[in-house]
Amino acid sequence: MSTTEMNTPLRERDELQPTPQKWKILFFVPNLIGFVRLGLFIVMNAAFSDDIQTYCLLYVASFTLDFFDGWAARALDQATEFGAILDVAIDNLTRQTVWSRVSAPLGAFVAFVEWFTFACTSCGRDNWKERCFEEAPGIITRVVSNHFRNPWGALAITGLHFLPLCLLVFRESFGLLTPDTVLGQTYKLYGLYILGVLVAGRLLSAFCEFWLMGSYLSFIVDKDMRRRA
Repeated sequence: MSTTEMNTPLRERDELQPTPQKWKILFFVPNLIGFVRLGLFIVMNAAFSDDIQTYCLLYVASFTLDFFDGWAARALDQATEFGAILDVAIDNLTRQTVWSRVSAPLGAFVAFVEWFTFACTSCGRDNWKERCFEEAPGIITRVVSNHFRNPWGALAITGLHFLPLCLLVFRESFGLLTPDTVLGQTYKLYGLYILGVLVAGRLLSAFCEFWLMGSYLSFIVDKDMRRRA
């Protein structure tokens, strides 16, 4: 028996033992969708990294499925902590792979921000996320209201997911898509407009991320001070 097991109360230790019922969670519909998304991530990077069109289509397909796994979790009452972790992990992994193709330093910075935010919102106090958002500035409460299903939330989520893809397309093939013609210049202006909207959305989501990190670190400092008081 390990030291961890020796220090774990008997009741908790029994609860941690694997049972056939626990494995059923892996086969919940939202989690199966998550595994499909993981497969898409592997395929898009292993087989289509040089085929920008197929790569982008698989990326869009993955985040389309992301919508359906959330819908399935609510509709089928199959929301689980495992599913939430799987969902965020695949989101981050997929986005950050694209960011790293756009710019390695920028990809590293985005990876730090997104994983640190995930860590801050996943550990610590009970119901921390709900309590945190109750104290959030008005703009953040607008973004997260109704589970992001509002104009502000849509802007933030769209920028979060699709800015890296847009930048990758610009970097890899913008010249091919916008030849020096009237139609090409129209496409270019339209593309720059879309890019501007996505940048605004990503900045909005970054504001939420930095506020969450600051709020959690402030909570930790207050907790440490109370222990020493």
